[in-house]
Amino acid sequence: MNKIDTSTVNPSMTQGARAAAIALAIAAGVLAGAPVQAAIALDPLLAGQYAAGSGANAVFHRIDGAWTGTSVHWREPSESGAPGAYSNTGGDGFARIGERGWGTGLWGLADWRAVNAPGSTLPLQSWSGVLATINQGDALYASDPHGAALWGAADPLPFTGSDDQQNNWTAHFTGYLRISDPGAYNFGVLYDDGFFLRIWGADGSPLEISSDFLSPRERLGFDQDLLLGTGLYRFELGAYDRIEAGVVNLAWKQGDGVWQTVPTEHLVTDPIAISAPGTAGVLAAGLAAFAAFRSRKRT
Repeated sequence: MNKIDTSTVNPSMTQGARAAAIALAIAAGVLAGAPVQAAIALDPLLAGQYAAGSGANAVFHRIDGAWTGTSVHWREPSESGAPGAYSNTGGDGFARIGERGWGTGLWGLADWRAVNAPGSTLPLQSWSGVLATINQGDALYASDPHGAALWGAADPLPFTGSDDQQNNWTAHFTGYLRISDPGAYNFGVLYDDGFFLRIWGADGSPLEISSDFLSPRERLGFDQDLLLGTGLYRFELGAYDRIEAGVVNLAWKQGDGVWQTVPTEHLVTDPIAISAPGTAGVLAAGLAAFAAFRSRKRT
């Protein structure tokens, strides 16, 4: 599925310069891309009508910004003006970022996994609970003229503290996406710096989109729409931010519509199946009519 390659963006660039570099990469990918493909049919993991949800399970962690244990690697450019490159493996000129003076904090999805591993001792702060929507940003995102003012307001992180205590954080969301109106959907994640999104249907194999390493703020959706039926689809969303402004937002759209944050009632933690509308009433009316008919027959 769709994935933006940011492995050749120099980490020493300013955020604006990195944004411009990624914008060029996205434009090049669009111009060189294949024609729009048909929607992917995906049956629900749990089919049928389900009660409205109350939000998504969420876990947030913050780590020490001086941490140098990242497993992400970096290779310096071979010539002046050329981009360097990220990698999740060593060799071929790649060395661990943590061995460099500037290589502190979170740098990629590998670090997200390290922070969120069971029993991890990396978090300095943690929070868990149910959030009504997946739409969280730090204090710098809220005040950045290219943040909330451009991309839309976000709820604050569930951490308290000064701006420097809202760096190097991870978010992890789980639950079900509730589809009550079957049709073609797409899901997009607004992220800064990186993320992954997985969606499971009846076949048990996840559909996934992601962006690794450090990326400027962007919204990324699936290459193809998903043709979804009435029911529940399990999902998992992970996101992280190193420094400066950070945000994560899960949105959906139908057809040519606009991105909208997935509403609370369509995020489910505890599935409750409901009967088809009117089934009980129709059955009761039928039994009453049958009883009346029998009574008339006797008279």
